[in-house]
Amino acid sequence: MAKELANCKSLDLGKPCYLQKELGALLGMGILTSNGDLWLHERKVIAPEFFMGKVKGMVNLMVEAGNTMLNLWESEVEKHDGGAEMVVDEYLRNLSADVISRASFGSSFAQGKEIFNKIRQLQMLMAKQTMLIGVPSFRYLPTKSNREIWSLDTSIRNLILNIAKNHDEHDSATHINNDFLHSIIEGAKGGPLSSCTPEDFIVDNCKNIYFAGHETTSTTATWCLLLLASHPKWQSSARGEVLEVCQGNSLQADMLQKLKTLTV
Repeated sequence: MAKELANCKSLDLGKPCYLQKELGALLGMGILTSNGDLWLHERKVIAPEFFMGKVKGMVNLMVEAGNTMLNLWESEVEKHDGGAEMVVDEYLRNLSADVISRASFGSSFAQGKEIFNKIRQLQMLMAKQTMLIGVPSFRYLPTKSNREIWSLDTSIRNLILNIAKNHDEHDSATHINNDFLHSIIEGAKGGPLSSCTPEDFIVDNCKNIYFAGHETTSTTATWCLLLLASHPKWQSSARGEVLEVCQGNSLQADMLQKLKTLTV
């Protein structure tokens, strides 16, 4: 069986079709739900965005987003005379959304954050209907929740397509095109898209990146903070190392390899 699996060259990954139907408003036919040639094309378009050289180029925008969050924390502490208890979960979700928005939409990251907020609302609405997934034709009934889902889906689609249109026009005029959205737009112009339109390709894959990226990133950051809080000695060691390497300057990509404690 292991030999047969290793020799299998099929692009049909066995992803259930119901995901595209029941969760279409949230996932569509993006890379998380697609199979076959469409999945292969999406992978070729998206994978290079996560190569190490590309990720290193995003360090500055990650630092900028992190500084924005830290400034908010400092403001809260000052309001409470130097001591405040904060629930950081939502802050870290916003941090991951900020980073994804900056990386995906470049100068349009403010609109990107608006898209993220609507996707979060859509996710929570659809989570309430988990027990009804699979009920024949339920998603077509004009219930209150379905109408809200349809409205959010339309709003998200229009926002993404408007950003994509402006982005494409800006690229044509300036020839500056190095972010994720540009790659998606170019990918929508070619490839095996018989099962979806170019507009669906752009919208669905932008949704997928938001959906897959923000929860994993915020959860990882939350877990790291929890571990540091549980082990003060490691916290002090990591803080001292950062101060020694950065020497009061902003973190740069080439400094990461010098941070031995943080990579343990």
